[in-house]
Amino acid sequence: MSVCSICSKPAKAHDLCGKHYMRMRRHGDPEFVNRPADWGMRSNALERASAAKDRIYERLFAEQNGLCAICGMPETCTAQNGHEFRLAIDHCHESGQVRALLCFACNAAIGMMMENPERMRKAAEYLEKHVEKQHPEWISDELKPAPMRKCSVDGCNRIHESYGYCRKHHRRIIAGRTMEPHVCKQCGNPMPDSARIIAKFCSASCKMKWHRAQGCYQSDVLAQASVRKCSVDGCDRPHQAQGMCRRHYMQKWHAEHPGASHKSQDAA
Repeated sequence: MSVCSICSKPAKAHDLCGKHYMRMRRHGDPEFVNRPADWGMRSNALERASAAKDRIYERLFAEQNGLCAICGMPETCTAQNGHEFRLAIDHCHESGQVRALLCFACNAAIGMMMENPERMRKAAEYLEKHVEKQHPEWISDELKPAPMRKCSVDGCNRIHESYGYCRKHHRRIIAGRTMEPHVCKQCGNPMPDSARIIAKFCSASCKMKWHRAQGCYQSDVLAQASVRKCSVDGCDRPHQAQGMCRRHYMQKWHAEHPGASHKSQDAA
C-alpha cells in the first residue's frame, strides 16, 4: 500500500492522503496552511500547482535514477528547437494516482493501447510470434513496392501522371503544344514551371517591351505629343489658359490685378 509523501498516512490519490490531496486540489499546494494575501491571483495559483508537480517529479526522478520505468532508458526525444523533453509523469486517468515517470515513447504507447494490460500482452505475443517466423523468402513480389514511374520525356525526372507524361508535359499535349521548352517571346528565357500554358512572357516588363517593339503603343505616344504646351520659352508644362501653363498664367494675372484674389486660387 502506498503512503502519503508528506505525512506517511495511506495514500488516496497522487501519492497523497485525503487531507493533503484535497489541499492540493483546492489550493494547488498539499502543504497549504494559511492563505497568503495574493491568493486570488491566477498566476500565483498556477505557480503553486507547478511547484507541487515539480516536487513529485523530483522525488520520482531520484527514485528511478532518471530512467524510464518501462524501458529503463533516459529520455531521448527533443523538440524542434533542440530542447530535450523531460520524463512524463504517468498517472491513472480513472483514479488520478501517479504511477511513475515514463519516456515519451513508452507513455504514448500505453496511451494508444488504451492502458489495457491484456491488449499489450497480446501485442507482445504477436511481435514475438512473427519475429520467430520471419524469413526474407516469404515476402511476396506482389507486396514489394513498385518502382516510382517517371515522365517519358528525356531529361524530365518528374513523377508520372498520365499517358506516360508528368503533369507539366501532359498539359502541353492537351494544349496542342510541342515538347520544346516553354520560353519567353521577348527575352527567350525558360518560363517557370508555375507559368500557365498560354503564357507568352515571363514578366510584365517583357510583355511591355515586346508590344512597344510591335508599335502597339504609338497611339499613346502621338497623343502625348499632341498635348498643347506652355508658350513660355523653356517651359514644358501643359497648357492651362491664354497659351500658358497654370503657373505662368497666374503670374501674369496677379501682375495685371495687384491686390486681387483669383477665385480658383481661393478655392484651392
